[in-house]
Amino acid sequence: MCRLALQLNPRDPYNYWRHSYIALAHFVAADYEAALQEKQAGSSVETAPPEHNHLGGGGSSMAKTEEARTAVERCLAQRSDLRVGSVVPDIMVLARGENHERLMALLRKAGLPE
Repeated sequence: MCRLALQLNPRDPYNYWRHSYIALAHFVAADYEAALQEKQAGSSVETAPPEHNHLGGGGSSMAKTEEARTAVERCLAQRSDLRVGSVVPDIMVLARGENHERLMALLRKAGLPE
């Protein structure tokens, strides 16, 4: 549905959410490269919030440790109040517990504070 919505309305200012949900599906499938590409596409949407731009670019591919650390540093430079608990999307909590824990562990590994 998200891909269809992107095709039908490519100029929607909230398309970064659609990209996020697609990236989330890739993350759950452990396809970090596809998740990263999708997040980068969403980060190019003008109205994307700063944490989406920075964590979105590197956060989906935490296996690339240096890229993830850089993304977290950039994000914290703009929003120093961000913490692991405030970034993890609610949908991950509602999904399978192991996915939630994996994302939280990867964010911690990248240097995002509790």
